Order: sequence, then structure tokens, then C-alpha cells
Amino acid sequence: MPTSWLHTPPAVEPIALDEAKRHLRIEDGVSEDDALVGTLISAVRIWAENFTGRAFITQTWERKLDAFCGRIVLPKPPVTGVTAIEYIDTAGATQTLSPSLYRVSLPTGPHAQPAHVEPAYGGTWPSTQSVSDAVTVRYTCGYGAKGEHVPGPILAAMKLRLGTLYEHREGVVVGTIAANLP
Repeated sequence: MPTSWLHTPPAVEPIALDEAKRHLRIEDGVSEDDALVGTLISAVRIWAENFTGRAFITQTWERKLDAFCGRIVLPKPPVTGVTAIEYIDTAGATQTLSPSLYRVSLPTGPHAQPAHVEPAYGGTWPSTQSVSDAVTVRYTCGYGAKGEHVPGPILAAMKLRLGTLYEHREGVVVGTIAANLP
């Protein structure tokens, strides 16, 4: 069964601390809530990436498979490139597959579908040893290295979620009426 692992996390968050503080109407300068807001920004990004199934800021993932299959789907669009495909051959040695032996389909744009990798025309995948995680595909994904590259509607949704989490720091609101937060 294929699994995916975050290899290199994003270097920055899509929403900068000062931008988040403006959205939350926190006065400029150092605030006692800066650490909390920074944590909430990360939490909101992770939530939004999981909700959308996308990567926002450039990051590197690994897709692990027990064997090669016809077409290897790479989740977390938009995928920008495959950096390496390694596999354990039938003798148990780790090999790196030459890029000339496979073809990568990289859909682009704000609504890009997942990318995929398949053998080059007329080729086949090499045989692997029958062990778990015999194949590793390392790939980069995300809209770019800065928050300004992330589509505006995604940033707007993240800011709404950020505002809700900042304003309501518990799982429920208690008063004369109790209600779950959206």
C-alpha cells in the first residue's frame, strides 16, 4: 500500500506573522501573543493542506511503494518535479533509476490535479525485491517559495480559520447557549 512522507517541510508559512497580526487587529510591534499567532498560522496551514490535499509552500515529499506499478500517482499537487526514484533491486541493493527511464506528468495551475510517473515510452519498470517500501519517489510540490504564490482564495480561507482559532481558544463557546465552533 503506498504511503507518503514529508521529507523537507516548507521553509516559511504562507501567512507572515505581521500579515496575520493585521488580520487579527493586533497592534504593531512585539506582542505577547506572537508565539501563539505563529503556532496558529502553522496549525491553520497544516489543517488547510490536509483539507485540500495540496501543498502550499515548496516542500519535498516521498512516496513509498512495495513495488513499481503501471502509473505512480504523486499526491499533494501542484507537483513541480521528481528529484529521484530509488528502489531495492532483486539482489537487495539500492538503485537510483535514471530519469531517461521514466516520464513525469506535471499538471500546473491553481487547480492542478495530482502528478504521476510512468515508464518511458516502450519501457517497463525494473523488478524489485519483495519487501515493504521497495520503491521511493522523492518529489517537490507547492505553489512556490513565498506566501504570495499561494492562490488568494486559499489564503482568505486560512485567515478566516486563523481568526476563529485566535478569538475562540477552546473547542466550545459556553454562555447561555453552548455551540460547537464552525
